[in-house]
Amino acid sequence: MSDATGEKRHETSRQPIFILVHGIFNTGRLFRRLRAALEREGFPVFAPSLKPRDARTGIHCLGETLKRFMDEHLPGNRPVCITGFSMGGLVARYYVQKLKPDLRIPALITISTPHHGSRMSRLYPGIGTRQMRPGSPFLKDLNANPQIPP
Repeated sequence: MSDATGEKRHETSRQPIFILVHGIFNTGRLFRRLRAALEREGFPVFAPSLKPRDARTGIHCLGETLKRFMDEHLPGNRPVCITGFSMGGLVARYYVQKLKPDLRIPALITISTPHHGSRMSRLYPGIGTRQMRPGSPFLKDLNANPQIPP
């Protein structure tokens, strides 16, 4: 792997691992191009497919699934950068804010995440879509004390 100057870069224990969290109805394959680009730069990348994909059991359950995945697959001494797309951003925030992971997360990036809800969530049944509705108790709780990394 090489850096911007063309110098060979070697994986170190300080090099971050990237976790990519998909949104509703998606799988980890959503990130295949981003994953390939990060891997070409030498970063370890994981894009787990969280189930159920429609969040029918709730965003909190998907957060628990993400926690189990990270506990099983990631070494404890490496920094982890998490990127969440759409509902995946809420799953990632729930993980970071509520499940008390260690402090090795230097960045949490969310893309098109309904932090304050989505009216579209009324169109599909399930606990997770109810949690994504504007003004839901889940979002109020998540937004009340957003302790997230810089």
